[in-house]
Amino acid sequence: FKLMNIPTAKPRLKKVLLWLLVGLGGSLLLGGFLLLLMVATGSAEGEEFSPDDFTRRHFSYIRPDWFPVTLSGIEYNNFTDPLVTTLVSQGLIVPTGNANQKWELVSDNRMHRDSTAYDARILCRYLDLRMLNGDLVLDDWTTKNPEHAKVLWPAVAQLARAGEYPRISQLMESVVSGQPITLKDFQAQVTQILADDSP
Repeated sequence: FKLMNIPTAKPRLKKVLLWLLVGLGGSLLLGGFLLLLMVATGSAEGEEFSPDDFTRRHFSYIRPDWFPVTLSGIEYNNFTDPLVTTLVSQGLIVPTGNANQKWELVSDNRMHRDSTAYDARILCRYLDLRMLNGDLVLDDWTTKNPEHAKVLWPAVAQLARAGEYPRISQLMESVVSGQPITLKDFQAQVTQILADDSP
């Protein structure tokens, strides 16, 4: 008589392993695609300014709008430009020494450019303003007008720490205009701006 053919488990095991490999490969591809998508759509970076000591810092992190969790911790890189270093060393800007240093947005690629959260950029634009030869405008002005600088910078620090950045623009316009002004008139102008409670 003929022996009955008894199917072995090997073909079934091979099929199972094959499907597992296909599933694993598909999951890895999908996961890789989602990770790339998150990085591409969720990369955030910007800059902050501290009115406490006029330092700045860059920040970056990854959090897509459609994903509720930040995928990476926020990385900070502090920096201080040469002008601020000079102002602090000369006592024109006196750091507050606050333990909880205050940071305000200068830029953030995840927010609308016209957001009022960016008011600190008003001051930073003046701090970064350069002449045609590459020198900083306010560094040059401070060197050439030391007595005026003793009036200007404490006032700038006062307004920055009060969050009154638009009023700093009023102070700076008379400086960057290049128009000569007597120390007495400059003091009166600064006093008027500091006393002005209008927006």
